[in-house]
Amino acid sequence: MAFNMADLLTPATVPAFKCPQGTKMHLLNLGTLQCDEGWLTRGGGTSTLSNPNPGSKRRDLIVLAVLIEHPDAGLILFETGCAEEIEIVR
Repeated sequence: MAFNMADLLTPATVPAFKCPQGTKMHLLNLGTLQCDEGWLTRGGGTSTLSNPNPGSKRRDLIVLAVLIEHPDAGLILFETGCAEEIEIVR
């Protein structure tokens, strides 16, 4: 069953549909961040009597940013940040 996402969201008054004419949004893929499952799930990697040293599962986290082209404000980069120190390669 095919449907148009814009048709579903318009009645919900999503703020994106109230942007000025000409506003564009670009999702930027910043790669992935890998972490121990214990940081994300309650009890992840918890030991038990029968398994005192469980293996640590790893999870890949998708890191995104959004670049907004606003007709009046110009370019707006929205990025929440995931690393305190990052190496910039030029």
